[in-house]
Amino acid sequence: MAEELRDRKDVPGGLTWDLSGIYATQEDMLRDAEKMEKLAQEIAAKFKGKLNTAKAMEECVTMYRKVYELMTLTGNYCDLAVSVDYYDNQNQERLGRIGRLIAKIQSGLSFVRSEIMERDEETIREAAEISDGNKHFFLDILRDKPHRLHPEAERVLLALGQSLYNAPYEIYNITKLADMKFGPFQAEGKEYPLGYTLFEDDYEYEPDTSVRRGAFVAFSKKIREYEHSGIIKGYSAIVADDADEDSVTAFIEVKVTPKADCGFDDIAKTIMMYDEVESLTLMSGSFDLAITISGTNYKEIALFVAQRLSTIDGVISTTTHFTLKRYKEKGIFIEDEATDERGFVSP
Repeated sequence: MAEELRDRKDVPGGLTWDLSGIYATQEDMLRDAEKMEKLAQEIAAKFKGKLNTAKAMEECVTMYRKVYELMTLTGNYCDLAVSVDYYDNQNQERLGRIGRLIAKIQSGLSFVRSEIMERDEETIREAAEISDGNKHFFLDILRDKPHRLHPEAERVLLALGQSLYNAPYEIYNITKLADMKFGPFQAEGKEYPLGYTLFEDDYEYEPDTSVRRGAFVAFSKKIREYEHSGIIKGYSAIVADDADEDSVTAFIEVKVTPKADCGFDDIAKTIMMYDEVESLTLMSGSFDLAITISGTNYKEIALFVAQRLSTIDGVISTTTHFTLKRYKEKGIFIEDEATDERGFVSP
């Protein structure tokens, strides 16, 4: 039968993580985090668009491997610290910060695999042969080569890794760990202690039906209490504003002259064929079409509007609005201490 979950301070030291085996102090970990970010920037500056020879590929991948070693160490250090004490908000915040940094670095270095995959098989095999420790990396690329995505798709998927891949379980963890305390429950006249670890590791597999069901009812009731009290606002995954720092989003109002035989449809079909256009909607009011578009920077979007959108036959005028900050999405408030990005204007 399950025992009451002990506080961290009451657990014998031999049964807890010894994080000093990874880093002696948090400051050591943060120094490595800074080091891996700088090394990633150095790799991008030195090799992006230049992986044309076996020698360049081997040199780049050697540096690339060092970055991944640092990401493994810093990521595991923060993750294990959270598993020691789920109620420590500082550990939770640190894990999230390092996780976002790792996703940013992976996105920025996605060109390494993409560019190497673009090379011919003979050059990749040559790189594998001259490499001391990266041979299997190149052989893996050869195996993946027939299944590669567009380089931009690879970059975006890596940038959004924290949101897309981890969201379901992270949402569940936030729900049960955010200051949530479970009281005991009753089954067949007997009182049992309850906690998220006791429920997941013991009671879910308890052969006594009354105990198993009693634990489930009590556990679910606590989550519903947090929902009704407003502590839990929702379960949707919201992509962090800094998940892809190279991305800019704009909302464009378009006024057009509809054609006699097909109205707005013909112009809409022309606009929607552009890959940059994420959504296109016919509107009532002072303009006709609403477009949502994303680009790597403001200039890219401005050029799209000036050189492609405005030149379409039937387009009268456009008004572009850039997204600066999100305050609420899908019913969820997005709180941020950052100041207004538009700045302040003196009278």
